Amino acid sequence: MWSTLITLWLTLSDLVSRKPSPHRPAFRRPSARPRVEALEDRTVLSSLVTVSNVAVPGLAGNTVSNSGTWQDTTVGATATLTASYGSVTQNGNGTWTWSGTVPSVATPVVIYNQDNQAGSATADFWLGVGQVFTVNTTDDTAAANLTTGQDSNGNISLRSAIQAVNHAQSSTPALIGFDILNTDSRYQSATNSFRIQPQTALDLIASPVIIDGYTQPGASMNTLANGNNAALKIELRGNSSLATGLELHGAGSNGSIIKGLAVNSFSGKQIDLNASNNDSIQGNFIGLDATGNNSPVSLPNYSLFVINGQGTGVNVEAGSQNDVIGTNGDGVNDPGERNVISACRAGVNLSGASSNNVVAGNFIGTDANGTQGLGNYYPGKEVAHVGRLS
Repeated sequence: MWSTLITLWLTLSDLVSRKPSPHRPAFRRPSARPRVEALEDRTVLSSLVTVSNVAVPGLAGNTVSNSGTWQDTTVGATATLTASYGSVTQNGNGTWTWSGTVPSVATPVVIYNQDNQAGSATADFWLGVGQVFTVNTTDDTAAANLTTGQDSNGNISLRSAIQAVNHAQSSTPALIGFDILNTDSRYQSATNSFRIQPQTALDLIASPVIIDGYTQPGASMNTLANGNNAALKIELRGNSSLATGLELHGAGSNGSIIKGLAVNSFSGKQIDLNASNNDSIQGNFIGLDATGNNSPVSLPNYSLFVINGQGTGVNVEAGSQNDVIGTNGDGVNDPGERNVISACRAGVNLSGASSNNVVAGNFIGTDANGTQGLGNYYPGKEVAHVGRLS
């Protein structure tokens, strides 16, 4: 059956080529808030690349710079660095420098390190964002300081970061990045990842935010046109008593981005776009663990409308418009924008007068490589309510 689902995905990807015209909030000077100053090495195959600053401040139109290191450990390999935006210079001493102008909208810069023997790694940083909150614990703690996002222990959890974003009420997207140490109690050695398990529902996201799991050291985006070599390090795992994982709620959250996360095991919706426009859901494993190849719930023990407590992958409802689930087709980092959405009630559900939304370039109903069928509950309905897709 899974080959039939792959054919359906390909058909939808071909049909849905219309690009949205997102309106992003105007750029404002970022506030002086805690931000990630340095990221550790991240490895995919034989290549390494690091960045010094995960967010570079500056006014729109200003020229700014960033730097980092690179390495290739394969004997005889030739590594080449490129950037998705701006210009990167590959120095012979294992460092690189980047320069470019700050755009008027929040923009990621991806540094690619690729060699001629299939080694590949990426690191990304952001331009045009506001406050930066760096999650450094998997604990499910509330914010004791809503300005910094710190909990009573001085750490920043995913919950406390979301609360701080909502408190700021800024029209400029905030960035939630990750820098969790391997000594964390919920470090998963089998998958070399970190599991965040909320005990109660997370706060609805009511202000624009970029939640970027690829900022976690060791994470890397997919660079393959076919297959998937992404390395995800942040898993958000729910349970049967929690209906929704992450919810972008209302017009205040317009222009948000969720990327680089493995989100699974929530009974209703893994990611919900509720009356939120111009959002992007990209580069995630949805319904799957951090490997992208396994469901954390037992399959195929389906029950009516529920797969052992795991609900819809991505839900777009209540008139949400101009949202992109997957690639926007602009030719920039398209493979890295691919979601893998499987082992859910429905892969993607479009309902409630939602319109002008794009679902494209994803693997739906398969494993991360697109070669094994994992399915979703509704056979032949990997994307539900297709009539509302445009």
